[in-house]
Amino acid sequence: MSGRDGNRGEREREEEHREEVRAVEEVEEEQAAYSPERNRLQNVFLLFAALWRLLRGEDQRGRKVRWLVGLLRPYRGRVGLMFVALLIATAAGLAPPYLAGKAIDSGIIPGDGEALN
Repeated sequence: MSGRDGNRGEREREEEHREEVRAVEEVEEEQAAYSPERNRLQNVFLLFAALWRLLRGEDQRGRKVRWLVGLLRPYRGRVGLMFVALLIATAAGLAPPYLAGKAIDSGIIPGDGEALN
């Protein structure tokens, strides 16, 4: 390995380190700027901004997420079907308490015992 190649690798590592430091500083600034008085819209915006940075790859996690998504690419149909099944299972799990509440609130009239049968 020549001296130039070693310097280039060292410069790349330094640049990566600087990017990581910048990312940490941005997160710290966001956390310092957070206050309970912020309205919900600002919090939602900050969430989407952080997700956008993650997907664009401004930190190392984004690269790993894109790599994992690349691994799942041949199984797109199965992954999509899995998410649909997950949504259906979640809805099925949340439906009984909701329906029981509706039945109690609107189905039972005081003094009417027939609604319980």
